[in-house]
Amino acid sequence: MLLDNNVPLKLRSRISGHAVKHVRELNWQELRNGDLVRQANEQFDFLITCDKNMRHQTSLKGLSLTVLVLQSKSTHLEQLESLLPDLLLKLLTKRAGNYVDVYSSSGSSSFSAPD
Repeated sequence: MLLDNNVPLKLRSRISGHAVKHVRELNWQELRNGDLVRQANEQFDFLITCDKNMRHQTSLKGLSLTVLVLQSKSTHLEQLESLLPDLLLKLLTKRAGNYVDVYSSSGSSSFSAPD
């Protein structure tokens, strides 16, 4: 899986049992959403982002990538850690070509079908 530039690098060590890369490790931090999604689709099953607007800017139609959108008030590591149980659960089920929202354990669950 790939962590977007807006996801703290330190979150990677909290996602156990999965191979995780960060866009900075691949020198992809300058890629815009559409280009990032296309690149990620070639090498990863999941892209994890905090960008709640990505779904309105970039279609996943026809792609095998699942984009997990972290629904948090901030990108601070402490806030994102509360999403880990739902994130790990959603990593068990790939929803190719979909955006999937990730909430804290007290939140609800949803996904968006491709356009």
